[in-house]
Amino acid sequence: MVGSLINRLSRALGTVKRRETDETPLSAYDVVLHIGAPKTGSSAIQYFANANRDRLLEYGFYYPGHGVDPNRVSGGHSNIGGPLINDRTDEAKKRFARFLRDARRQDATLVLSAESFYGVPEAVRDLVGEANAGVLAYFRDPMAALISAYNQLVKRHYGTMTLAEYAVGLTRRDSRRATGLILQDWVEQFGADRLHVLPYRRDLLAQGQAEVDFALRLGIPAAELENFDWPEGQINVSYSPSALELKRLINHVLDKRVDAELNQQIDWALQRYSDAQEKVRRSPRELLGDEAFEALRAFFAESNAYVHGLMPSETPPEVLDPPESAETGRFRARRRFSEEQVAEEALATEAGLIEELADRARRQVDAGKLDHDALHLAEILHVDVRQHIARLTCVALDAETVERILREENQTADYLREIAVILEAAGDRAAARKVIEKAIELRPGGKALQRIAERLDR
Repeated sequence: MVGSLINRLSRALGTVKRRETDETPLSAYDVVLHIGAPKTGSSAIQYFANANRDRLLEYGFYYPGHGVDPNRVSGGHSNIGGPLINDRTDEAKKRFARFLRDARRQDATLVLSAESFYGVPEAVRDLVGEANAGVLAYFRDPMAALISAYNQLVKRHYGTMTLAEYAVGLTRRDSRRATGLILQDWVEQFGADRLHVLPYRRDLLAQGQAEVDFALRLGIPAAELENFDWPEGQINVSYSPSALELKRLINHVLDKRVDAELNQQIDWALQRYSDAQEKVRRSPRELLGDEAFEALRAFFAESNAYVHGLMPSETPPEVLDPPESAETGRFRARRRFSEEQVAEEALATEAGLIEELADRARRQVDAGKLDHDALHLAEILHVDVRQHIARLTCVALDAETVERILREENQTADYLREIAVILEAAGDRAAARKVIEKAIELRPGGKALQRIAERLDR
């Protein structure tokens, strides 16, 4: 199914003549639009450009200023990209027109950077109007980008699903942004000659850094890079593995409608903690498992070929292939800290934070949410869950139930039905309802499944 979808898309897209070289100077444009792609060092590029606005202007580039959070992360010019996404076109056009006037008054090229541009090429084309605009996009191995995007989902956007669940979901929906096929729309809107697609891989970036590579692409002479202020350390790096898992568990007790400030406080604490740790790198195959890894590699194969065709001709053919093993060198392995240790070291630095989260975890299990995630979070935060564990362990399986579970003709829906009944007996009706919904999805006509669902609804 996935393969056929990619085949249809590829046939529809056709081919684009490979750029023989990437010599077109960005200074030749009135406007340079850096659009990401997501998870390709945009935060570092934006921090560098924002911190060096005056110096960039000396070289003929006007970069309008924007805010940066305490972890040096920003959305760049999301004050234009955001309105475009949300159909507030007039607002975006007024701001863009003001920026362009400011650039022309200073005889400079306007440089804008926002990943929010990436998914709306038609709106961006309408935005720039008759201005002579060039588009710059970095693109990385999409499997690594997927893993990084999952990290971001958990870090800042309340994600509670596991990496495997996230990866499977990607292959079941139209994922042109993740595959890079969205770049075809940029070709259609701006032309292949104005779209500069570059590989994002450490060994191919100047000095291994996106912000240095970006500066050189603008035309800053290499000998004069020392005249700029450069950020110390990496920006917007992934959480440590244990910090990421802790945040995923915490997200269960956060409400994105009202907890934005609390979520930000947790994020800053865990980011500071992670930045201070020695980095551990695990390969996509290790993180995803063999089955999911191979499925995703097949899923991305043809779209990778298309994106590679947009890159300069000297780009290595394997640049978008996922690594089979973890990176080595400056990243060296260390012992993994438990989520409990991370909570004690990272969250304890924020007054009252652990107490607030512990109270929420307690209320969650008291309300009957007794799945693995809820109980694990409670234990991490030293919430007494012994009475709830007793409720779960007191459920006995009679001989008849065991016999039903062991039937050779059983299918996934049958196992899910029995799990739902066990969860119901343990008092976790919410979890039982989720499990039976999955069983019904697999067997829509199952009357027994429908009866269990109706019973749970009562």
